[in-house]
Parts: sequence; C-alpha cells; structure tokens
Amino acid sequence: FPYTTLFRSVSIVWRRRRMLIETYGKYGLLLSAGGLCGIVLFSHFAQIKRTTNTPLSNFLIYELSLTICLGLFVWALSGWRVGVLQLKPLQYIGKISYSLYLVHLTTLMVCWKYFGNHGYTSAAFASLMACAYAALSWKYFEQPIIASGHRARLILVSSASPSATTME
Repeated sequence: FPYTTLFRSVSIVWRRRRMLIETYGKYGLLLSAGGLCGIVLFSHFAQIKRTTNTPLSNFLIYELSLTICLGLFVWALSGWRVGVLQLKPLQYIGKISYSLYLVHLTTLMVCWKYFGNHGYTSAAFASLMACAYAALSWKYFEQPIIASGHRARLILVSSASPSATTME
C-alpha cells in the first residue's frame, strides 16, 4: 500500500481543506487501534513474529505499523484531545528520540544475545538501556551543541574580488 502517497494526501488535505481533518481526524485513533489489534491478532496466530521473518510477516508488520502511525498522525492534526501529547514525559522522549532511534536496535540485539528472548524481559531491559544512553547523549552532547547556537560564519568567496567576505 502506498503510504507515502497517503501521508502526502493528508498533508494536501490539511493545507486545502483543514476542516475535514479537524472534524474527522479524531477517528484516526480508531485506525491506530485497528492496526494495533491487527498486530496482536496476527502475532497470536503466529503469522508475525520476530523469528518468522517471512515476506508475509514482514509485510504485515510494516503495513500495520504504518496504519498505526497514520492514525496517530491524523488524530494529532485534528487537535481532538491531544493534551496528552503535551505531558512532560512524552515531551522528554521527543527530545531524546533521535538517539533512541539510533541505539534501540543495538540494545535490543545485545539483550537478546546475553539474556535471550524471553518474553518482554529483554525488550524492557533494552528499552531502559536505550533510554539511559539517549538521556546521557542529550545532556552531555546534543544539548550543549544546541545551546552554543550557530556561531559559525559563512565565508563567501567572490569571483570578482580576491578577498573573502564574511556574513553573520
């Protein structure tokens, strides 16, 4: 299913007919719930599991995950009861999310290797490790870079004159 096209279409509707999304976007939660139910249902019947790795299971995980994302995207755009998105813990996860994205798979693989894949235990421990790493990366690496601002100067070399000029 062409989800890229679907997300673009939602963006176009948002720009041209915003009232449609503001009116009906709250039903995006139902779309997300349907995708989540699909993942739970298929994983219960052993169609999609991490160890299966078949074209069908990969397709189902991908499509159902994108369905969940699309539903949340439309719901957030609707503005309907989105106050939960302003909770401090969710805002903090948003701050550290890039580092989380970079290390989550590595921490999961390490936990599977050393602790085995025993239900949710390895995943929970991997999540804690990834969050700890991302929090430290934010505090000691990313935040200082952002706080320093963009003090770099752009040097333009003019072909008409041999001297360089600087712009702030």
